[in-house]
Amino acid sequence: ITTLMYVRTQASIEQLVGQQLAAATKAARSEVSAIASTANGILNELAALATQGELPLADRERLAPLLVERVRQQRVTGWLGFGNLLDDAYVAGNRAFEDGSIRVFFAAPAVNDALPTVAIIAADGTSRTVPMTDRTPYLVSTRPWVKPALEHPGIAWNDPFVFTDRMLGVTAVVRVQLPQLDPPIDGVFHVDFFLRDLHEFLRGIAVGDTGRVFVVSGNDTLIGVQEDERK
Repeated sequence: ITTLMYVRTQASIEQLVGQQLAAATKAARSEVSAIASTANGILNELAALATQGELPLADRERLAPLLVERVRQQRVTGWLGFGNLLDDAYVAGNRAFEDGSIRVFFAAPAVNDALPTVAIIAADGTSRTVPMTDRTPYLVSTRPWVKPALEHPGIAWNDPFVFTDRMLGVTAVVRVQLPQLDPPIDGVFHVDFFLRDLHEFLRGIAVGDTGRVFVVSGNDTLIGVQEDERK
C-alpha cells in the first residue's frame, strides 16, 4: 500500500509540475506574441503610410510628432524611430516618463555634425531641450539595428543588444525605399522593446519551488530570464 501511495503521489506531483510548465510556457509565449504583434502592426502601418506618401519622412520636425503619438498610444517600451540611409538623418521617440512625457531624439550630419539632440515633449505638447552627456555623432548607416532590414525583405528582428541609452532590448525593423520622392527616401523604421519589461513579466510566472522561465530566440539567443528570488 505504501508503494502504491508513493506512485500515486509521485504521479500527481509530476502532473502538477507538467501543468505548471504548460501554463508558464503559454503565458511566456503569449507575452512574446503580444510584443511581436505590436511591432508588426506599427511597422506595417508606417511602411504603408510612407509608401502612400502620407508621412513627411524628409522633415524630421513634422515626422517626430507622428511617431510620438504612436509611442503614446501603442505598447512601445523602447524607441520608435526612422532613419534615412541616404543622408543619415534620424528621429525617434521613447516613452521615458510616468507623467506621459515623451523623449525625442534627433540626429543628422547636416545639423551640428550629427551630434544628438534630445527634447522632452510633455502631454500638453510643450517641449524643452535637454543636454546630452554622450557627444558621439549618431549616424544611421553605422548602427547595428539597421543591418537586418538591409538583409531581409519585410519585417526583421535584431538579436538583443545594448541601445544608445545603455538599455538592453530587441528591435524590429522594416526598410522603406521610395526613389520617386523628392528628395528620394531609402530608410528604416524601427521599434524597440526593453527586455527589463519582459523580465518583470516573467517574475510573475510560478513554476514550482525551483523552476525558472527562460525565453530564447529562434537562433537560441537568450532574450528573457526569470530572476531567481530564492537566493
